[in-house]
Amino acid sequence: MTASVTERTANDICYLYVAKSNNVYSKPSEITFIKTRCDDASAIFNNTYNVVEDNQFTTVLPYVEENPPKRSTEYLSFDGCIQPVILEFDKCSMELQQERAEFLADELNTPMFLVHSGNKSYHHYIYFKNFADNNDEYKLRCKQFVAYLAKEYPEYYVTEQDANKNVELVPDYSMFTGNRYTRQADGKRDNGVKQEAWILHDVDDCDALSIDIFLSDNNSYSGAETGDSGLGLPIEKKKPRRSTYEFLAIGASEGERDNRCYQAACNLRECGYSMEDATMMLIEGGKRCTPVFPESEVKNKVKSAWSNTRNGGYNPIDKSRPFPFIERSTSDYFYVLEDRLYQAKKSVLKDILKSHHVEMPDPLPVFEFKFDVNDDTQIDFSNRTFNLFTPTMYHLMNPDGQQLDGNRDFPTINKLLTNLIPVDSERNHFLNWLACALRTRKKLMTAYVLKGAQGAGKGLLFGRVFKPMFGETQTMQIEDEQLKQPFNGYLKNVCFIAFNEVAHDNNGRNSLNSKIKSMITDPTITINEKFVRPFVINNNANCIFFSNESVPLLIEQSDRRFNVVETGDALTKNNWFNAEKTIPMLTAELKNFAQYLWNLDINIGLANTALANDVKNSLISASTNRFQEFAMKLKEADIEWFIDNYEGYSTIDEWTLDQLKDKKISKNKALDLFKGIYPDQRITQTNLTKKLRLFNILDGRDKTFNRERIYFWST
Repeated sequence: MTASVTERTANDICYLYVAKSNNVYSKPSEITFIKTRCDDASAIFNNTYNVVEDNQFTTVLPYVEENPPKRSTEYLSFDGCIQPVILEFDKCSMELQQERAEFLADELNTPMFLVHSGNKSYHHYIYFKNFADNNDEYKLRCKQFVAYLAKEYPEYYVTEQDANKNVELVPDYSMFTGNRYTRQADGKRDNGVKQEAWILHDVDDCDALSIDIFLSDNNSYSGAETGDSGLGLPIEKKKPRRSTYEFLAIGASEGERDNRCYQAACNLRECGYSMEDATMMLIEGGKRCTPVFPESEVKNKVKSAWSNTRNGGYNPIDKSRPFPFIERSTSDYFYVLEDRLYQAKKSVLKDILKSHHVEMPDPLPVFEFKFDVNDDTQIDFSNRTFNLFTPTMYHLMNPDGQQLDGNRDFPTINKLLTNLIPVDSERNHFLNWLACALRTRKKLMTAYVLKGAQGAGKGLLFGRVFKPMFGETQTMQIEDEQLKQPFNGYLKNVCFIAFNEVAHDNNGRNSLNSKIKSMITDPTITINEKFVRPFVINNNANCIFFSNESVPLLIEQSDRRFNVVETGDALTKNNWFNAEKTIPMLTAELKNFAQYLWNLDINIGLANTALANDVKNSLISASTNRFQEFAMKLKEADIEWFIDNYEGYSTIDEWTLDQLKDKKISKNKALDLFKGIYPDQRITQTNLTKKLRLFNILDGRDKTFNRERIYFWST
């Protein structure tokens, strides 16, 4: 290890920056950084513990500078005189978690505090004297500390390697990544709930212990071997996979040397081997290959395995060669070639591999499919997962500070959007909504409805802007008839859905409305496919609805889901539109438009708030049945509406109108009004009474001298 901060002279004092964030998607420019002396344990502890403007999150470790270029491990500061280990348990009761934290507080007299995440776990911060100079060393020491706890207190702690013994006692090892967000003491969640916190040992009441005293006798556990980490520290090693042993013992043939060597390097790194030891071992394996795998190539594979990491995963694929594997949940055979996924029978797969001069691996790697929009890693060897989500180049952009202008930098897209959303305020709301969907990758709680003339450009917006921006295979256009079907497999593995030519009819009104609402706001959704048992997935899809119909959807009075806008005329009526020239320009301008979205000062709260405008109000009115409308107008005492719509308006006496203001009306007069507004001789007093009760309009006798039968309401 390099000289720790405690060995620095007064002239060498440096600073670190504690990060405070309102949400996990905040960019560095949106994070508050608290400047803190590296040698002041009290300042580090308190600046981490204390909330800033109700922020929800802080990072495990601070940063070396204020506003770093990105929130990644390369900018973490390891100079703090104290450093935390953060333990979180996701799969056990809150009572056990609190009991365990209090027990450890009795055992270890070192600064620590506990934060209730607001969900189903506590985040337990335990501070020790500076024990790591880099992120690899930090992860290692945290894991070794858990190994110590598991050895000494097996009733409370179990290591990741022994998870099968009791998964409830295994902490979340991903918390050992220094740049991971963790819960802020006394911060407020989006729902306003405070994340309560307790200081178990205050930093001013005790000195931080050295973590070394807990690790000296803990170099091995669960049958693990020991060795040198390359950091001057003992390290626990897991047993390598059989395929790794095979490469080391017998090498591999020419068609599979690259992948087998790389996979073995990744596996050795996972198992705790140093880069130097892995290189020496793999060079020997390379010598056993046919023909011999050059030493320089082995070193390149090892270097790549140690450096090409993101979110804990590896990407070993030589894209010009097929990479085969078995999917765990289905036992089906797949292969990846040029970033595209294909399914094949085993016999066919062998021929495909031969045609590319690649032999069938033995054994075939096994991965489980997932669709995680927040993970950019396709193949994660550590967790044996294959991510079906592929970020586009537009997902991976960052703000660059440019002042982009729609008229100058993406004029064709700007004109298309202006035709589709003519009102400036509505268009600005849409741009913020779209930027939030692209940059945060979150499922927003609102959807857009674009209704208007055929040929206004709705299809161009989806096909030439949304599909390339969010991914050709990750966007889906659904027709109205599909929406009405019981099967919804189209919701799998997509992050954007356009419902095209949606049109409301009264058949199946309630079921369709319920289905649409769940698509927009539910965090999970049940998938129904033919011949497959229903299953639940995370709902990642943001939604937009296109329609030429006057009433595309039923929208309720209290709706908080839909943004509704009226489009302009058909594009052919615009002088600037020429299909042959205009459409290619949409593609050419997309990069500038995406950069504009990345440079916007986004407001996710605004994106999750539905617009209120005349177009939406008209749809709400059209979606309201006659009894609901009548009840609503009674409660609003909308006298002008009754006068305008009642055929016998001249007979509405002032006494009746005054009754409305007092939140009541004669039952006979109400029936007369209803029949005058909605001509229907079949409606009876009894039927009207039953219908109005559904909207909290009750019946009884007036308290005045004549004791007239009336309807009355409170709001």
